[in-house]
Amino acid sequence: MKKLLIVLTITILTSCTSLEKISFIPGEENLYGIDFKRYSDEGFLVTPEKYLGEYESIGLLTYELVPSSNYRRTGRQPNPNYVHGSTSSGPQFYDIYKWVDEKMDTQQALDSLYNICVKNGANGLMNFRTEEITRAYLGVENPHTVIGIRLSGFAIKINP
Repeated sequence: MKKLLIVLTITILTSCTSLEKISFIPGEENLYGIDFKRYSDEGFLVTPEKYLGEYESIGLLTYELVPSSNYRRTGRQPNPNYVHGSTSSGPQFYDIYKWVDEKMDTQQALDSLYNICVKNGANGLMNFRTEEITRAYLGVENPHTVIGIRLSGFAIKINP
C-alpha cells in the first residue's frame, strides 16, 4: 500500500508540468532514395532482391554510419526572475544549449560499403537492406539519442 501511495504521488507531481501549446503543424512531402546508377555504370550490381544468375559468394556485410553530435550553445534567453541590481535573482540571461547532430549522408555510407565490396573482389551486392539505428547516451545530465543508418547485404562476384 505504501508503494502504491508513493507511485501515485510521483505520478501526480510529474503530471503537473506545463507543455507548450502549438496551433499549426505544417504539411510535409518527402522523397527518400539511394542512387545505384553510379555503381551500375562501374559494372557493380546493387539489388534488394536475390541475384538469380551464377555467382561466387564473397560474404555477408554490414556497414553502420552514426554521425557525430556536439552539445553547444545555440542562443540565449532572458531570465524571467531577473531583477535589475539584485544579486539574488540570478543572471540577466541564460545560455541555451542543444545537441546538434552532424548531417548523415546515406549515399556516403553506400559508397563506403561499395568500396569494401570491391576491395574484397565483389561486383555485386544482393539482398541489400537499410535500417535506421540509434545510439542512446543516457544516465548523463544532458541525454541524447543519435540516429544513424545500417546497410547490409550479401557481397557476390557475378560470373560472366
